[in-house]
Amino acid sequence: MRRSGQYRRWSFRVSSLTLAHVTRLALTEGWEISDLMRTMIVLAAAVAWFGLESQKKLDATREIAALHRLQKALGVLAPSVVQKRPYPANRGGGDTDVVKLILPAGVAELIESYAAARMMTKNDVCGVMLTEGLISYLTAEQRLLVALQNTTRGGETPSAAT
Repeated sequence: MRRSGQYRRWSFRVSSLTLAHVTRLALTEGWEISDLMRTMIVLAAAVAWFGLESQKKLDATREIAALHRLQKALGVLAPSVVQKRPYPANRGGGDTDVVKLILPAGVAELIESYAAARMMTKNDVCGVMLTEGLISYLTAEQRLLVALQNTTRGGETPSAAT
């Protein structure tokens, strides 16, 4: 991870299938691939963070995030943060590609804290968020198209179509 002003450059692994879908979507809709990926990750992150509404979850996440920041500041591993992963490190999920992406520093720090709170790597969090962001984007786009079709036909209302 390199810091460049207010941005961070990250490299992470993503499923080749997910990357192919993101690339196809970017090319057909006129996005730069990196801009679309960044948008999808931030979209999915926002949705994931809504799940922290309960005070108990929010307090636990804050404590872990504070430990994570302290660990980074001291440059040492805090024993309470280092835990065994709840899943095997090599899951053999098929082909993957390395993606380089520049994220705003604030978003990057939030993703790091979220990953620490979930005992996941930032690589896994970014991969999951990219996939969930792609699904959210395509679902919203499909609902918009259905709504537009219904309004041009004068048929059923958009809320009844979903």
